[in-house]
Amino acid sequence: MIQGRSNFVYRYIGEGATGNLYISYNLIDNPEYKDKVQPIHVDVNIVHNDVLDIHAFRAWMPVQKCSVYLCRRHEQRGGRQSEYRRFYA
Repeated sequence: MIQGRSNFVYRYIGEGATGNLYISYNLIDNPEYKDKVQPIHVDVNIVHNDVLDIHAFRAWMPVQKCSVYLCRRHEQRGGRQSEYRRFYA
């Protein structure tokens, strides 16, 4: 069995969205943002303990250089998903 991991950031796509506002994972349950975010895969090497390294993210995606991050305690929390695959002989 092989286990993998995917990490996500959440882009706000609600009314008036410009495409450069990212919401922390621990805030997306807020009724103001719920169902108005789009998960985007990010490189697992720029997420440490479920906290996104914003400087590394901006370097990885230069188009996001002027992005705004809505987060608590200056930590941009990212979501994650584990994947399991079984291989049979």
